[in-house]
Amino acid sequence: MANLVGACGQAGKLPCERGVASNNAGELLSGGVRFRDGDEEIRHHIGVCAFSQYTIVDQASVVKVPRELPAEIAALFGCAMITGGGALMNDAQPKSGDTIMVVGVGGVGLATILMALTIKEATVIAVDGLQNKLEHALAIGAHKAMTPAEVIEKGVKADVVIEAAGNVKAFETGVKALAVGGTLVTVSLPKASDMAEISPQQLTAGGRTLRGSYMGSAVPNVDIPKYVELYQAGKLPLEHLVSSYIELDEINEAMDRLANGSELRQIIRF
Repeated sequence: MANLVGACGQAGKLPCERGVASNNAGELLSGGVRFRDGDEEIRHHIGVCAFSQYTIVDQASVVKVPRELPAEIAALFGCAMITGGGALMNDAQPKSGDTIMVVGVGGVGLATILMALTIKEATVIAVDGLQNKLEHALAIGAHKAMTPAEVIEKGVKADVVIEAAGNVKAFETGVKALAVGGTLVTVSLPKASDMAEISPQQLTAGGRTLRGSYMGSAVPNVDIPKYVELYQAGKLPLEHLVSSYIELDEINEAMDRLANGSELRQIIRF
């Protein structure tokens, strides 16, 4: 069994720019398109085209996982886990006892929370505007759950903030919540034209750090085996990320539910 992910590269190499270029072009990492409908080319989505019964992938986009790992769990080690977990561990690099805030509690945000709960003596705060997502975050172990307005009104601060909401207001909330010396890592992709308003003085005077993280700055064939090991040890219960199971012909409705925030991760059963 193998898990299919949009891999950035291999251990010891940094070809992420090549991965981004191939993703934008709708091609495989090795170049070109392998799907066609008659004479019409059908572009590859993030290298894997997972919304299809059969697919063709580049070898570099495949990561081997243990045969006994259920396929429905293996799928979660792609974007959900390497994006959220990777942003926390590879980019933010929290310390024991840190307060970790996750702004945006969708699939990626919840994956971040699960990873944060593996940090010794960390306090984990979930932030979202939807009550059902805050309740889910508490159910999987988050120590506190708050709306963005509550964070600002109460002046809540965190050593590490992971922003995974995908909008500028969430980013700005995360920046305001940064403690002195804190680090914010954003993994979201709002519109390129969207602009945030922040104070450079807040960064300078407080020694705060802002950084971006694409796919968790992960090297999939290095990071995914680590996360699988945590899952098998019972420390990373990814099944909590799944909100429903769907058939392939439900994909359009599933995308609508994802957009309106009523779902977390939906698993397609073929």
